[in-house]
Amino acid sequence: MLMAKDSSTVTQAAQFLFVCKFLERIGDHATNICEWTIYLVTGEQVDLND
Repeated sequence: MLMAKDSSTVTQAAQFLFVCKFLERIGDHATNICEWTIYLVTGEQVDLND
């Protein structure tokens, strides 16, 4: 809605969406590191995304 009303916000909104995407990827990597660490310590495979 905001972008439809004011086209000058399109660039900024697109950049914000990319930031959100990259933050999600960082979270995915952190989860993977935690899962690998648990496996190295305990030998148990866990899925922390449940």
